[in-house]
Amino acid sequence: MALSGEQLSLEQVSEALADQWLDEVQKLDLKIAGVDYIQEMARFLGVPSRMARADLHVVKPHHKVLELPGTGGQLSHYLASTHPGLSLQENFTVACETWKELTLAGLVALDLRSPRTDFIVQAGPSELKQVDHLLRQRAYDFVVGLHPDKGGVFKVQDQLAIWFPNATILLV
Repeated sequence: MALSGEQLSLEQVSEALADQWLDEVQKLDLKIAGVDYIQEMARFLGVPSRMARADLHVVKPHHKVLELPGTGGQLSHYLASTHPGLSLQENFTVACETWKELTLAGLVALDLRSPRTDFIVQAGPSELKQVDHLLRQRAYDFVVGLHPDKGGVFKVQDQLAIWFPNATILLV
């Protein structure tokens, strides 16, 4: 994983910094609700977190959802947390562009006790067309993402409607 053009390696972390992180972990309020925790981590990582989650549709266990790059799995987390019977692996594919989004998607998996992270795909908006064969292996019922007014890069009438003609597209 690249961090500002450099490889991220634990060997680069000093013992003093690791000790400082461990001290900080002990101070964390672990009783925070999962959705609040994920929002806090999104803000910490600089991933947009202001979304109208309530505008998302009801997702049922037979539905498939693609989360577009830009949100790091926050929408999948919200849906899986609020709709019984949903599983990250069975119901969601989360496309991430940056290391920050990938990190957040990993935290989503941890928070929901996901046994695997194979539902996370690295693909930025410009790469979605190149990896659409991968994304199109599943027929999606919903494609969810960040609204253009909040920093999202897709418009409903643009590429998304062409790439996913049978899906309900929700940008929040």
